[in-house]
Amino acid sequence: MALLTLFLVMIPVLQCLSQGPAVWLPPNTGENLLGKAGGMIKGVGGMAGGLTGGLGGILQGIGGGLQGIGGGLQVIGGGLQGIGGGLQGIGGGLQGIGGGLQGIGGGLQGIGGAAIGTTQGFTINPGIPLTTVTGFPSTKQMQISGNGGFPMTGGILQGIGGGLQGIGGGLQVIGGGLQGIGGGLQGIGGGLQGIGGGLQGIGGGLQGIGGAAIGTTQGFINGYPGTAGQQQMQINGMGGFPMTGRCTFQIGGSEMQNGWRKITAQGRQFVTVFLQNSMDNTSPQWSILITGILSSTSVTILTNNSDFKKVMSVGKGETVTFDYPKPSQISGSGTDLGSIIITAEADITVMSRNYKGTSGDVALIYPVEQWGTEYNIFTPTDGPSKHYAEFCVIAYASLTTVTMVLSGAVQYNGRNYKKGDTMTVDLKPLQFIQLQSKDDLSGTRVTSQYPVGVICGHSCVPGVKGCNHVYEQLLPEDNWGISFFVPGFTFQPNYDVVYVMASKPTCLEYQLGEKKLKTNLEARKVMKFKVSAAEPLSIHSTEKIQVFLYGTGGIFRGKPFGSFMTRVPDIESFDLTYTLLGQDNFDNNVTIIMAKTSSVPGFLFNGKPLPNAKWQTFPQSEYSWLEYNYGGGFSSNIMQHPITPFGLLTIGYSKDMAYGSVAPGIQAPSAPSTEIQAPVPIPVPTKIAEPAVVAPVKPAVVAPAKPAVVTPPKPAVVTPSKPVVVTPVKPGSSSSSEEKHKIKKIKENTKINQAAAALKKRSIKSPRDEED
Repeated sequence: MALLTLFLVMIPVLQCLSQGPAVWLPPNTGENLLGKAGGMIKGVGGMAGGLTGGLGGILQGIGGGLQGIGGGLQVIGGGLQGIGGGLQGIGGGLQGIGGGLQGIGGGLQGIGGAAIGTTQGFTINPGIPLTTVTGFPSTKQMQISGNGGFPMTGGILQGIGGGLQGIGGGLQVIGGGLQGIGGGLQGIGGGLQGIGGGLQGIGGGLQGIGGAAIGTTQGFINGYPGTAGQQQMQINGMGGFPMTGRCTFQIGGSEMQNGWRKITAQGRQFVTVFLQNSMDNTSPQWSILITGILSSTSVTILTNNSDFKKVMSVGKGETVTFDYPKPSQISGSGTDLGSIIITAEADITVMSRNYKGTSGDVALIYPVEQWGTEYNIFTPTDGPSKHYAEFCVIAYASLTTVTMVLSGAVQYNGRNYKKGDTMTVDLKPLQFIQLQSKDDLSGTRVTSQYPVGVICGHSCVPGVKGCNHVYEQLLPEDNWGISFFVPGFTFQPNYDVVYVMASKPTCLEYQLGEKKLKTNLEARKVMKFKVSAAEPLSIHSTEKIQVFLYGTGGIFRGKPFGSFMTRVPDIESFDLTYTLLGQDNFDNNVTIIMAKTSSVPGFLFNGKPLPNAKWQTFPQSEYSWLEYNYGGGFSSNIMQHPITPFGLLTIGYSKDMAYGSVAPGIQAPSAPSTEIQAPVPIPVPTKIAEPAVVAPVKPAVVAPAKPAVVTPPKPAVVTPSKPVVVTPVKPGSSSSSEEKHKIKKIKENTKINQAAAALKKRSIKSPRDEED
């Protein structure tokens, strides 16, 4: 197991060393270094200096590290030989026990033979007159005479004594066998110690390799062709960056927690785009809403392939709204390089808002660490004829091949694709593709070579009056869930629609109002449910699914409100604390809490208990929901529960408008970076824990009890002592505080092993240098 774990850890390390981490700089920062020949000459000079000054050092460090690994493997081999010798000793001990048992059997046979010989060697003659003895009448006595057998008092006891000696000898042999087993266990313990020492050697080798990376200088600098005659710079870490600081193990997802992948909306690196909002020529209003987790966090917003740059500061719990001055949207199906990049010194959450008049929506934006390589598209149906179902795919830090199996007809790059066709495109770093269709694109499967971001929706779906743009960022398949609760709303006079999609065939058990039913759902097919305040929905599936709520719009208190779309969180992704934003230009900002009924009394809104809370229960479940209106206009709030995780949606409605989104959950933030981050879309450095130095505990030496010496004629009944089962203590197991610390280190390393296994599964690699 230790060797397997080590192998899994080594895979991403070697990949990282062979490919190098990549850092992308924007094309027009400062004096546009990449477009000027002087900058390129300096880059070549830096490359030469880095090669001459650092290549020898890194190769020496790597060589020393590999020698350490080789020595560690040799020690492991010796440990395995020790284990083999121990097993041989155990085998010899078991053979000795067998011989002892044979000796006992021979002794018992000797005793039996003595008894048989005695009875055969004497003759009993009845009828001899007995003389009178102390008044007893004369009677007959038995005459026992020897006929060449064993003397009764000598031969019998000698035979029994010989048999007992045989038994004693057998017990001694068994004792020797048990000693052999004890020696074998000692050999195994020594072998485990050898393996532990070998792992220490391998850890030292890895440290040597890491030190070699730290000791190098600038590394390679290559120009990467941009657009419109511009250049982008790619700095690849042949050196200059510590392996443990920049060579990041990305798993394209989030932290594992209790067997489920923990979804988080907070992070430091975000990339997003805005889908097309309706077809008129009105300029859209694009906004980025940023909420700080720590105080005084510097945030930079860039637009790829342009000179646009905005730097701002956001405080703890503060939300800053940035409105793009003159946004331009991509129309129809096509590709574009104008993605939006948000970077921060410490953790933040990000939401986006896209409005054109009364047509618009709000969506939660996930950090790039949440991106994946497998998605299934969802688009709402029944849009007006001149509007389209749409989705986009965004590449990140490397040239990425994206494959899409279409569920509807698409026209792209002068070619008509029909339902069922496969489309393959190569996206440059930070490039995205938008596809539109009059057909429903739900069920379109998207797979990619490297992690990508996916946003889906509709340019304008019908409402009570006009139409409304809706969109949502998707989670990759491995971040879906199996248990969901979807309430209805008091402000909806009719019903809303819930869409359920699976990536593989699954069985759904659901409770709709008082009706409890079961049905099968095919892969990449969509099932619809109508929900209302009187008929909420709860779902449990055998396979992971994704669930969306589509608000159909309506009229409440004489005022029409628009349609909206939001993803529904599964119960395994619930959090304890959320940022809750009220949007300006809305008369009603409403939050929907989904939580265990037992947790109802503990909720806090901005640190105070919820006032006038009227909870409703999901039938035949332990969950309830609350619809809480926290007022009109912009506001930034905190909703939390001290103990029990819960789900939170944020919905707004006003005359002719509406929005819906998952609220961003926040956890305890990581410490702010002490390193000044360039305003570039690079993965957040993750510190890789050094291998824990754990000395295996030497197994206890147990000497088996010696059998008692048996002396005839009255032998003691000897029961051989049962040997103590000796289990060698696993390295790092101890109740002392020092050993507890070691155990904690081992658990940290286990998380890295899990990340490495997931990395291998998802085929996520650091991008290779792309030569101009």
